[in-house]
Amino acid sequence: MTIVVVIIDASLKSRSPAPAQTLSGQAWIDDVLPVIAASTTEGQEITQIRAHGLGMSGSQISAALNQAAKGAEHNYQSVLALKAPASAGGAPGLLEACLLVRAHAAQAAATAMTAVLSAAAPPASATDPNVQALATAGQDFAVSDRAYQLFASNLPKSLGVTMPASTWVGDPAVWTPDGLQVYLVALRNGTSLTPVHQLTIEAVSTNPPPVGTTNNVQQIAPTRGLTVTIVVADTGNQPENNLTISAAVSPSAPNQTSQVRDFANLTPGNSYATTIGPVVPVSGAPSTLTVTVTPPAGSATPPVTKTLQIEVAAPPPPSTTTTTSTTVAGKSSTSTAAG
Repeated sequence: MTIVVVIIDASLKSRSPAPAQTLSGQAWIDDVLPVIAASTTEGQEITQIRAHGLGMSGSQISAALNQAAKGAEHNYQSVLALKAPASAGGAPGLLEACLLVRAHAAQAAATAMTAVLSAAAPPASATDPNVQALATAGQDFAVSDRAYQLFASNLPKSLGVTMPASTWVGDPAVWTPDGLQVYLVALRNGTSLTPVHQLTIEAVSTNPPPVGTTNNVQQIAPTRGLTVTIVVADTGNQPENNLTISAAVSPSAPNQTSQVRDFANLTPGNSYATTIGPVVPVSGAPSTLTVTVTPPAGSATPPVTKTLQIEVAAPPPPSTTTTTSTTVAGKSSTSTAAG
C-alpha cells in the first residue's frame, strides 16, 4: 500500500505541480479547521460573559476570561506553527492576523475585567481606564472578525473549500464605553450580598437631533415639538418597580406641553428604552431639558436626574410681497417682488 501511494504521488508531481499544491493546501485547511472552531467557541464564551455576566460570580468571570485568553494565544501559536503552503496564497496571513488580534484583545479584556472586579469601587464614569481598555478590546474583536472574513473570502477557489463563520462580536453597541460602564457597575453591585438600589440614566436623545453645539448648548432646527428617547438601567442588585420616567423643558412655549412621562419596571442589570413627547420648548432662546427617574414614595431607591441644555432655532420670518407700478409713455406696468 505504501509503495502504491508513493507511486501515485510521484506520478502527480511529474505531470503537474498543481495537484500536489492543491493537496497540500487542503491538508493545511484540515489542520486549521479545529483551531478556528476553538477560536469561535472562545468568542462565544466572551459574548456570554458580556451578555449574562450578572448571573456569574466575580471569580467565575475572571477565570473564564483568563481561560479564553490562554486559548486564544494557543490558537495563534498553533496556526503559526503549521507553515501554510504557497498554494493558499496570502489568505493564511489574514488568519494569523485575526488570531493574533484576538489573543491580545482577550488578554486585555481579562486584565481589565479582573481589575474592575478587585477594585474598591466600580468605575465612576465611561472614561475610567479599565472601561476604556474593555471598549478597545471590543473594537479589536470586531477588527479580528473582519480579518477572518477577508481570510475566508481570499482563499484560492482551487482549494474547493468554504470556510465556516467565526465571529466574536455580534453587536458592537455592547462594547461602547457608556454601555460598558453601566454594565460594570451592575456587575460589581450584583456580586455584593448587601442590597443595592441604584438607577442610571444611560442615554438621552432628542428628535429632531441637534445639528451642532455652541457653549454646551445643543442647537436644534426649528420644530413644533421634541420627542425624547431615554434609556434607564437598573445598576443595583434589586428589582425596581413602578418607576416614573419624565422629561420636562423650561421654559416651554406659551400654552404648550412642558412635561411628559412614562412608567417602567426593571430587574437588575437590565435597561428600558422609551420615547416620550412631544414637549415644546421656547424658540430662539436656550431651554433646559430635564429627565428624571423617580421611584414610588417610600422606596429606598434614590431618584436620578440628567439635564441637557438645548436651543430650538426660531422659525424664519414669513416672506413678504411688494408690488410696484410704473407708467412709461402712457403705458403702465406692475412688478411683484418677494422678500
